[in-house]
Amino acid sequence: MIDNQDVETYFRVHGTINIDNDIVNVDGFLTLTRVTEKIPFQFGKVTGDFYIDYANLTTLVGCPKTVGGDFNCSDNELTSLVGGPKTVGGSYRCYDNPITSLDGLPDTVGKFFIINWNETIPLLKLVKFNYVDIFNKWSLTEIIQKHCGQKPLRHAIIQCQKDLIDAGFKGNAKL
Repeated sequence: MIDNQDVETYFRVHGTINIDNDIVNVDGFLTLTRVTEKIPFQFGKVTGDFYIDYANLTTLVGCPKTVGGDFNCSDNELTSLVGGPKTVGGSYRCYDNPITSLDGLPDTVGKFFIINWNETIPLLKLVKFNYVDIFNKWSLTEIIQKHCGQKPLRHAIIQCQKDLIDAGFKGNAKL
């Protein structure tokens, strides 16, 4: 059985903690303050920001399913987004991770999604978002961004795929 003190051992909490059946919900925002490979308990919903950057995490298991503000998991050792939030009201930052898979990609992001580039990530999955930034790869960001949020989504994906291949990013031109 976890309690507020357990949560505050790992996180700086600005808000109210509510624990129900070992699921931690927070009305407010949190920042992870310890270096750890995994989050030691399961979050449900956080109404504000959820910052777990610079922590040496290898998994997002334990993250809230819903984050009302920004979600930042940058500068860790993540290879996928499995376990991460499904809904983020603000921005989703996951750059400076050795990500090789977009498994676990959120369903919705309110502001922007930032990720590092590698030649095998299926970037067409990102076209569903309104704004995408491929960290330190402006030419690629421009291509993806041109098609982000367009309807119908299928048409936007096909056009983006063509543009990626034409620009030499064939390895990224997949779902």
